[in-house]
Order: sequence, then C-alpha cells, then structure tokens
Amino acid sequence: MKNNKFAFMFWSIFFLGLIVSCSKDEVKTEQNNKTKTPYVVALRTKATGGSTADYLLSVGDLMRGEITGVGHGVEQIGWRYFDSTPGRYLSIGYGDNNVLGYTVNTESGVLTNYGKMVFERLDMSAPVDDQTMLGIGAPWGGGTDICTMMIIDTKGLKVTKSKKVKLSNMTLEPSQYLWPTSARIVNGKLFLSFYLVEGKSFNTPVTDKAWVSVFDYPSLDYVKTIEDTRTGPLGQYGNSRMMVKTESGDIYCFSSCSKEAGFDTETKPSGAVRIKSGQTDFDSGYFFNIQDASGEGYEVVYTQYLGGGKVFARVVTSSGGDVKWAATSDKVAPCRYVILDIFQKSVTEIANLPKCSGGYGAYYLYDNGKVYVPIHDANQETYVYQVDPVNATAVKGAKVNGIDLPGIFKAEKAL
Repeated sequence: MKNNKFAFMFWSIFFLGLIVSCSKDEVKTEQNNKTKTPYVVALRTKATGGSTADYLLSVGDLMRGEITGVGHGVEQIGWRYFDSTPGRYLSIGYGDNNVLGYTVNTESGVLTNYGKMVFERLDMSAPVDDQTMLGIGAPWGGGTDICTMMIIDTKGLKVTKSKKVKLSNMTLEPSQYLWPTSARIVNGKLFLSFYLVEGKSFNTPVTDKAWVSVFDYPSLDYVKTIEDTRTGPLGQYGNSRMMVKTESGDIYCFSSCSKEAGFDTETKPSGAVRIKSGQTDFDSGYFFNIQDASGEGYEVVYTQYLGGGKVFARVVTSSGGDVKWAATSDKVAPCRYVILDIFQKSVTEIANLPKCSGGYGAYYLYDNGKVYVPIHDANQETYVYQVDPVNATAVKGAKVNGIDLPGIFKAEKAL
C-alpha cells in the first residue's frame, strides 16, 4: 500500500513538473515571437596571433548589452566584404571567390543561406536597384586595364550579364593597370572611378589626377574617360563607398589623396568633385576642398550619403603621421567621423565620438534619422555609437566583442 501511495505521489509530481515545464516553454516561445530582430550585423573578431574571423548574426539591440559571435550567428569562410539589397545579406569572399546570400526571419532572428555564387574575381560592388547589384573584378599584376563587369541578380544570386571591358583609353606601361574604386548608375549611364597602379607592388605613380570612366548601362559599352586635376585619385583600394548620388541625380566623387589610404604621395588636396545629372563631364564650377574646409587638414576615406546634401564621412587626422595604409589598420586610431555638407561645403565635428581605427569598405546603418557606427578606439575596445547627424552628437551603445562591424543592416523580409 505504501508502495502504491509512493508511486502515485511520484508520478503526480512528475506529470505536474512536465506540465509546468511545457507552460514555461510556451511562454518563452510567445515572448520570442513577440520580440522581433531589428538588425543583422557582420562581426569581425581577431585572435591573439592576428588571425581574424568573420560572422553574420542577428541582433536585437545596438545600444545595450554585448554583440558577440560566441554561440551566435554564422561563421564565414575567410575575410569577407558585406553588402545587401532589401532583405538579402551578402557575404563576399576576398580570398574565397564566392558570394553567400542570407535571409533573416525577423521574428526569430534565424539566418538562412539561400544561395551561393562563384566568381573569378569580385573586387568592388555598387547598388543598382532593390534586387540588382553591379560587381567588378579587377586585373592583378599589370599589363592590362580590362576588367570583368557583372550584373548580379541578388534574389537568384546569379550573374545575368558578364562582360570584359577596358576601363579607359589611356596608354599604360607594361607593368601598369587600373584599379576600379566606386560606381554609380544614373540615367542609363554608369560612372566608374579608378586609379593607376604599378604592378604587384600596388604603388601609385600618378596621384595628381582624378579619373572617371563613363559606360552605357545596361549594355556596359565604354563611352569615354573624364579627368580632373583639382584633386587626386577618386576612391581607394577595398572601399567602394567613395561616390554618392543625391536626390537630384548629381554624383559627388571623393578623393582622399592620402598616404594613410595607400597612396605613395599627396600631391593634391582631399576633396569632392561633381558630375551633374544628365551630364557626363566633371562640373568645372564645383570643387569642395575638404582638407581646407575642415581647418584640420582632414582627408576623407569613407562616405555614406544621408540625404539633403549631408554625408557621414570617415576622415584621417594628422595623427595618421603619413604612414601608408594607416587608415586601414585596427592597431592605431588615426581616424574620426564628421558630417560633410556637400551643398554648403562645410565640415562638422561630431561631439562625444572618439578617434578610431579605419578599415575598408563597410555599410553602416542610417535608420530613423540616426547613424549606427562601430568605433574601435585607441584602447582597442569596440562599441557601437548612435550618431545624430542634425545635432552632430553621439551616444555610446552596445559593446562589440571584436574589432569591427563591417556591416550593420536593418533586418527586413526579402522581396
């Protein structure tokens, strides 16, 4: 009898516990379903020995807590660039020649790999529309200025058009080639900036001219190359964010003309030139000397258009010390972010935003009037900052367990 009573009590407690457990799981599931995932970020970490690892993960909050890849996200193969079209997040290989596409469940935060595209080279990308991007593969080693242009369907993750093109009609030495940097498409024309490179050394023998080649789009037929001598080469290696398109269709192209961005000499001021909508030549009536306007000799090395003539920009300060490639290193902090007004030709400092290391091309989120940017500071710590571009102020947010967030995107359902 005692045994039967004991058994009854045991199984009663067991089933009661099971019911309570199931109830908790149901509550958690409901809470998770109600807690949407608003962001997708690319995270770069660095081991003690110097090797890096990239991750793609969903994040619920950019302003609180810690962003970490430990137990989260999808680890990527090798060093990557990151880009997106609405609801599709693209991981572009540097040494590993492929593009991996991901979508995100905005409720659960789960990332799903929806495809893979293999390419010979893809050294820069540019937006076309909500489901299309332009990719360009550059030559290495000298002797040619022929690049491969690809129109990429980001939904099907496939190349819909590929064409070998000469970047210009320039006469090159056998050891020279042209490196594409940034591109924008307006009114059926593709505008592509580039600079001259010397062989495998990646030296830059000419730094006193700015070039843009014009192509018909989508045929990708070469039209002409235009030149400007008021500033130096437009764009830079590994950063396709140095050309912006305004609401009117005008294109503004930026030159760092900076040793810290990889150029051998600084022969012209860092600045911006303009190609007006409907035109295919530089506007001789417009030049924005950013170096002089800053009052601090700043050299622009990254731009992101916010609207109304305002540009969120990373600049190199004098603490860069003219050290070649310093603006791409995570070991020093020679950079800071500013707000450029390309209409009024002004440079505004951002309060409460510390100096930081540089990097290569990245995509930072502009959402509800605020910019979210990672700052890897002089103490080798990384935090997200929320920047108010109207008031030029910043607020410190989530800690980043890594050295960079090379992509911060809004989580959206794929089109």
